[in-house]
Amino acid sequence: MSTYAGPDANPTDFAQIPHPQLIEMLAASNPNTIVAAADHWGDVGAALFAHADELDRGSAPIRDLWAGSAADQYQTMVANLAAGVRRVATAALAVRDLIHLAAEALHGAWLTMPAPADAAAHTEAVAVMTQLAARYRELYVQLPGALRAVVAAAGAGGPDRFAGLFGGLLPAGLAWASAALGAQFNPAVLCGGTGS
Repeated sequence: MSTYAGPDANPTDFAQIPHPQLIEMLAASNPNTIVAAADHWGDVGAALFAHADELDRGSAPIRDLWAGSAADQYQTMVANLAAGVRRVATAALAVRDLIHLAAEALHGAWLTMPAPADAAAHTEAVAVMTQLAARYRELYVQLPGALRAVVAAAGAGGPDRFAGLFGGLLPAGLAWASAALGAQFNPAVLCGGTGS
């Protein structure tokens, strides 16, 4: 299994690829699939915000009925947990936004790709693919930071460590699994890598 070396490793020279093959490369990518992946991240973010609100609502009735040190500690724990869930939700929405930008770039390339006609059309097709690859490289550089933010917001410093406001309340595996699913966005073909 090969590993994608990054956005700047051996960028594709689209000028060396025949125009019909450039169209095939573009047609093999579906912006709707990318939008669906982005929407999934958006659904995760929205659900997490809803859960944080539910935590707030669920602890509110107890405030008037329970007093003392244990009550204060409980309210602090719930408030911290809700804040942590909101941070994960915000990070998930940042990943969603990056993936939507990738879909927009691909859709724009679909709309501007010229039909094969002559050398000028091929030059324009090369420009479309080069611009798409450049946009993917920009987004690729930002994606690891966005995914790390999901992990960090979840309070997971690694697979064997819990940190942050969540303490031991959220398994690190949840954040790592989310990051792994999100990392499937791989512009290897357009950026010259081999994929994984």
